[in-house]
Amino acid sequence: MKKVLADTFGSDNMLIDVTCGKEIFERNKDKIEAFTKRFGKVRHDSKKPGERLGQHFPGKTVSEGLKTAGEVNYLAIAGKSGRCTPEKSGVMAVVRHILGTEYLWNNVRVLGGAYGAGFSFDPFKGIGTFTSYRDPHLARTLDVYKNAADFLRNFEADERTMTKFVIGTMGGVDRPLSPSAKGARALAAALSGRTPETVQKQRDAILSADVEDIRSCAQILDKVLSDYCICAVGTEAKLNTHKEMFETVTNLL
Repeated sequence: MKKVLADTFGSDNMLIDVTCGKEIFERNKDKIEAFTKRFGKVRHDSKKPGERLGQHFPGKTVSEGLKTAGEVNYLAIAGKSGRCTPEKSGVMAVVRHILGTEYLWNNVRVLGGAYGAGFSFDPFKGIGTFTSYRDPHLARTLDVYKNAADFLRNFEADERTMTKFVIGTMGGVDRPLSPSAKGARALAAALSGRTPETVQKQRDAILSADVEDIRSCAQILDKVLSDYCICAVGTEAKLNTHKEMFETVTNLL
């Protein structure tokens, strides 16, 4: 742990995020600067920065089932499509809302009997994730995930319905934030390089999204679903019945 500390934390390699009023910050600025100096400088040696913390393990596609003593299942898959433009990430925010409130709600919750299901998409890493919660099924739910791209390709909505989806999406984008949430959002923006201009482009894309924009995102889901990782936590009986879905099936507890 001392080696990790010396190789990682230093006054020349530190970012401190502070959320407070300007007056409070001015009163505590000297204390913050004194705190950083206590760490000294990061120790530099012949190794490259990425090698200092040890071996790096490249990502690989995995498929695993984890048995529990519960009576329901949880199924998640995740795949990568590539980083999106701000405009496309705005449309994907609408897609996430449509999949969560329409497609997955109807097929996984209403018809499948699960307590919940959702889709998330990280536009910076290009990673899409489908999840189900307290789900009586595995294989059936996986088929629903796999058909999501076709749902987008054949997506239909009149102007009133499309407006409803846009309003629902914006409700999650521009909701009121506490000071703590504002600080967290500002830090995330700084770390990811997201600028106010980028955010505005995303907002504009959400507000102008139409049926054709939604259909165009089927290509992104095609990539997500072409090579994905899968993990299920569920009952022994259900995992044994669908063991062909997994490379490994082990006991979680």
